[in-house]
Amino acid sequence: MASHELGDGYVSGVSWGAVFAGAAAAAALSFILLILGVGLGLSSVSPYQYNAAPLGGATIAWLAFMQLAAAGTGGYLAGRLRVKWASVHRDEVHFRDTAHGLLAWAVATLATVA
Repeated sequence: MASHELGDGYVSGVSWGAVFAGAAAAAALSFILLILGVGLGLSSVSPYQYNAAPLGGATIAWLAFMQLAAAGTGGYLAGRLRVKWASVHRDEVHFRDTAHGLLAWAVATLATVA
């Protein structure tokens, strides 16, 4: 079960299963896009002459796109896969969905760095 009832009546709003699923999706998509970017980058550089000057800007743009796409996908999944809250105000649901996305991004980043 995702939330646990504590002695003072507090119910946790974090669905850790959804957070870890979103983090896994973000890390996997990041890895796939990294491999794709390496393949595209290596295929665009000639081994016979030095023409890699424009490759630096393209690399930065690709890495930025890769991280935004992976973090967005993982955060979206974490927000959608969480446990449904029936008696919670709409603003609180929006906040909790955003918090799940942020936690998924943080877990994916820590898993990537480790």
